[in-house]
Amino acid sequence: SSDSGPEPCTAREAWSGQGVLCLAHLTHAVVVPGVEEKLRIELADVPLPAIELRCKAYVGPQTALTEGLDKSRLRKARLEVVGHKAVAEVWIGVPQAEPWAIRIKLYRRPASNLFAQERLAELVEALPRPRSLVQLVPVQHAKLEVLRLVPLSAAAALQKAAGEVLAKAVAAGVEAPDIEKLCLGARELGPETMLSKDVERALESAAGMGKREVVDKLLAAGAKPTLQAAHAAEQAQTAGCVDLARDLFIAQEPDAKAPVLRALEERMPLVAERLLKEKEAALNELPADGEPARKAHAAGAWSVLAALLELRAAAGHAGLARSCLKHMGEDTKDMDAALRTCLDHGRTEIVREALEVMWKARSSQWSEGPPLLCLEYGPEDQPAECSVCFDPLYTSPGVYINEEGSRVCGHFTCLNCAEHVQDEAGERFRAWRARREPRIPKPPGPACPLCRAPFFAAVRLTDPTVDPRGFFRLACVPEDGCEPLVLKDKHAMGALTAILPVNASTFGPAFEKLWPDWCAGRSEGLREPDFLRPGGMLPWLSSHLLERKVAGQLGQPPKLEQSESWFQYFDFRNTQRLTKAELLRGVVKAYDV
Repeated sequence: SSDSGPEPCTAREAWSGQGVLCLAHLTHAVVVPGVEEKLRIELADVPLPAIELRCKAYVGPQTALTEGLDKSRLRKARLEVVGHKAVAEVWIGVPQAEPWAIRIKLYRRPASNLFAQERLAELVEALPRPRSLVQLVPVQHAKLEVLRLVPLSAAAALQKAAGEVLAKAVAAGVEAPDIEKLCLGARELGPETMLSKDVERALESAAGMGKREVVDKLLAAGAKPTLQAAHAAEQAQTAGCVDLARDLFIAQEPDAKAPVLRALEERMPLVAERLLKEKEAALNELPADGEPARKAHAAGAWSVLAALLELRAAAGHAGLARSCLKHMGEDTKDMDAALRTCLDHGRTEIVREALEVMWKARSSQWSEGPPLLCLEYGPEDQPAECSVCFDPLYTSPGVYINEEGSRVCGHFTCLNCAEHVQDEAGERFRAWRARREPRIPKPPGPACPLCRAPFFAAVRLTDPTVDPRGFFRLACVPEDGCEPLVLKDKHAMGALTAILPVNASTFGPAFEKLWPDWCAGRSEGLREPDFLRPGGMLPWLSSHLLERKVAGQLGQPPKLEQSESWFQYFDFRNTQRLTKAELLRGVVKAYDV
């Protein structure tokens, strides 16, 4: 059927004045137990001659009309035909709480056989129905209006029932178009119907399922956006759920200032992160003390913490970043513990920032001194080499993994050679498949060029300052039945010589001293918690990598004769002072000691 525009209904106005609700949209799924109802049926503009025209209607549950005509569940009514209009009122008693429909039949009895019916047209439509065009089969259109007539005293109970049905429909996964119809019926009972707790629950349920269209229909019908719905949307883990949560959060209090801070206070980390992404200047709206960091931790808004950390560290002072990171947990005593907190929540962008701050702090302390490989472990111009092409390995270390992402052997080659091995195997397979010769056996897959261990993919050894856990996983070579992963000393040595410009001969003696402390006295090897712990392998390795990273960004240091440039180059903290450690770094690098 196709709908025309709404028309005034004098019958509805007449009934409303008699203490009766006239409902043209509220489905029979919303009923009040024990309350009897009527239906007013009007079929107008019937394009048939009125002579001897008769009209009969069946009303009742939709299933009784669509799944075979079950007259035992239906009410029958004869409509009085006057001119081109047929009207009737049908008492239906207490309706069953399910969708209803109507079947109308237009017919006449031929004079030659008064017991026979000559069917002229019929229709089946859902109830109730505002005045609108309907298709008469097989003739043209007519206008149909079917109103529910319910005692006005049942209005409050109907409002409650409408909210309950709406909440159940949303929870059951009913799609947006049908939810829109339910909302239209609920609003017929008064706009306050959409402000009930049940409707709030429906909105929260739709948001929790990430159903943007359903949420929009509820809001358009007058449902009030709530923080509970915004929280539910944030936790939906569906496409667009964060945007939905953000919109609900803003709509709940559209004129509020400092929305990022309010999102942190409400412990909505993803919303806070999205608001910050949309408006980077929002950080400047936050208080300059440590309160935003504390609230960001409480909310689990790790990206906001990362932005705060970057803001605090921009001046080059480790203490500013420390004041931000100290709020990352009640048991956090220093940056090492804060680093572990970041790792536990998988926020690697904060890990890198924290490692950089730790590097700045430690490399400026005379007790430890700057992490300079050339002083500790020999010249950097003698690194480990790729066993295939003899290029320096640390510039692009590659490993071979299986389908589960685990190493298949303990060998390293440069990534170019590793990918070349993989590509050659792929070319052999494509050539074999193109020949379609069953007598030629299928070629083997890619294999390590040093030990012939088959592998699934060649990947780059992960940067531990970006993804510490990923580096540990790729540094380990799993043994059968060994769970969790344990990093053996020979594989640790291989990983370090693959990612740093050192070789096993010059680095070996120092490694033998470092390894027992890293393993915390365990003979079986290094486990992930010990790799990540303060004073473990990760802080040591990240210090050297970050030292090299900063040196690469700054370029070749100036000679000491260029005193002002030399001083500024090694003043990492921008304090206009050099510590003893910074002075040592400057002398070593300026003169290639």
